[in-house]
Amino acid sequence: MKDARCLAELLNKGIRVRYALKSFRLEGRPYKQGSLIITKADNKLKPDFIPVFKRLVEKHTNSINAASTGFVDDGKDFGSGYVRMIPRVKVGVVMGDPTSTLRYGEIWHFMEQQLGYPFAALDAEYLKGVDLNKYDVLIMPGGYGYRDLVDENFLKKLKSWVASGGRLIAMGGAIRSIGGDEGFNI
Repeated sequence: MKDARCLAELLNKGIRVRYALKSFRLEGRPYKQGSLIITKADNKLKPDFIPVFKRLVEKHTNSINAASTGFVDDGKDFGSGYVRMIPRVKVGVVMGDPTSTLRYGEIWHFMEQQLGYPFAALDAEYLKGVDLNKYDVLIMPGGYGYRDLVDENFLKKLKSWVASGGRLIAMGGAIRSIGGDEGFNI
């Protein structure tokens, strides 16, 4: 969780972060798959990169190692396709009837209080009119009565958004509402 908070804050501060798809060895030190890589070159358009980065490192006291090169001793170099940028995703969370206030509250608490990552609260009453293309992730918390919200037109819109790369996280009663013959294959 400590690492996730650090990553969330780095992204929130506009610092570009990459991750390694494979483990590697650099300057005699091993790094595991998933290691985060932050370079000055990726952040050259951010004039306050160094002071912001230093503050975050001190705040989170994560294991940070400086490297003098992106050419690794063993594994894939930093410039390869095995080192990918982590995008700052826009998250929308459905709230209001038909979601359970407890289920929404769990997500709110995790995202805002524990992780420190912003999200848009999308009132279910207006969800059909929301441009889903403004979001990378849509979370539908558990609840009852989603069948009234998820009609044939909204389901088509949702499926099209997912087919275009949107990521849908449906929980509890929301899962049942998007499944079935016309829905997603679950």
